Amino acid sequence: MRERLLEVGTNMPVIVHNDRLWLPLSALAHDEPVAFEQMEALILFTSAWMKLMGQRERQIPAGWLSWRQERPTVDNNMTLRISPIDPARPDFVGMVSEIDLRQSIGQAAAAEIEAAMDKFAVLVFRDQPINDAQQLDFSRHFGPLETATGDIVQGAERRLSMDVNDISNVDKDGRVLPRDDRKRLFSLGNMLWHSDSSFKATPAKYSLLSARVIPDHGGNTEFADMRAAWDALDDATKTLVRDLVCDHTQLHSRGVLGFTDFTDEERRRFAPVPQRLVRRHARSARLSLYLASHAGTIHGWPVPEARMLLRDLTEHATQREYVHSHTWRPND
Repeated sequence: MRERLLEVGTNMPVIVHNDRLWLPLSALAHDEPVAFEQMEALILFTSAWMKLMGQRERQIPAGWLSWRQERPTVDNNMTLRISPIDPARPDFVGMVSEIDLRQSIGQAAAAEIEAAMDKFAVLVFRDQPINDAQQLDFSRHFGPLETATGDIVQGAERRLSMDVNDISNVDKDGRVLPRDDRKRLFSLGNMLWHSDSSFKATPAKYSLLSARVIPDHGGNTEFADMRAAWDALDDATKTLVRDLVCDHTQLHSRGVLGFTDFTDEERRRFAPVPQRLVRRHARSARLSLYLASHAGTIHGWPVPEARMLLRDLTEHATQREYVHSHTWRPND
C-alpha cells in the first residue's frame, strides 16, 4: 500500500492511499458538494506528482476520512453488445462494445459478461482508458482477487500493489529494465505457452489484462482454445490423458529457459502444486486440456516420458487453427 502526503492549495493536506483520497476531518466539515470528476482528477494528479517527486510513504493519521462519493453505476443491460471477432470460430474470441469500464457496472451487466465468458474463451474490450483502481473495481464483480505472489519482485521493490500482477518491463521508478535484470529474465517465461496461475493451488478464474503503453511493434498476446484442442483429440489419447495429474511450478517453466537463480524462499513459494490435465468447466460443462509451461511432471510417470507427452499435447493444442493472436491497442 502506498500512502502519500501532499499540500493542495494553501492549507489543505491530503493523502492518496491506493488511489483513494483522504482528508482531515476538518476539511470535510462543509456543506458544499464536491464533484466526482474534480476529486478523481485530484487523486490522479496527486498520485502522479508524488511519484515524480519521490516522496516518502506515510501512515494515514487518526482523524482522517476517505472521500467516499460513490462512482456512478451504469446500467449496461440495454446496450451491451458481444459478438465473435471471427465468425468462423464463433465461440472463441468475443468483442464487447458499448460499455465504459471507467464507470461501475451493474450486477446484470456483470452477469452478462460472465455468461459470455462461459461461451467464449476470450473477451476483448476496446478503448477503455482505465486506471488501476477502475480495473480492480471491474475485476471484483467476478470473484475475490488473488494477490501477485507469483511475481518474483516483492515488497518495497514492487512498482504496483500486490493486487496487480506487474508484467511490464519497467522498474518501480519507471525506468526500462536492463537486459540482464533479474525481473526481466524471469518475465521471459511469460513468452512460453502457459495458463495463468496454474502454479497456484487455486488457479485464476480469469485474467484481466489492461494495455496502458504498448511497443511500436510486436507484443501480441496469443490465446489457444484448449476446449477445441480437447475435442480434436482421438479417442485413444482422450482415454490416456483423462485422469492424469501434473505438477505445476514456475521453477520448471523458468528452468526451461535456463533461469535457475532462485533463493530458498522463492523455491518454497514456488513449490509444485498438482493440477488435473483435463478439466471440466463448471458452468458450460465443456472439457478442456489444462496445459502450461509450468507443468513438468505427471504423477506416476517417468519424467522424460511425461515431458514428451506434455510437449506433444502442447504442440497439438497450439496449432494455428486453435490460436487467436491479439494485436494490442492502447486502452484495450
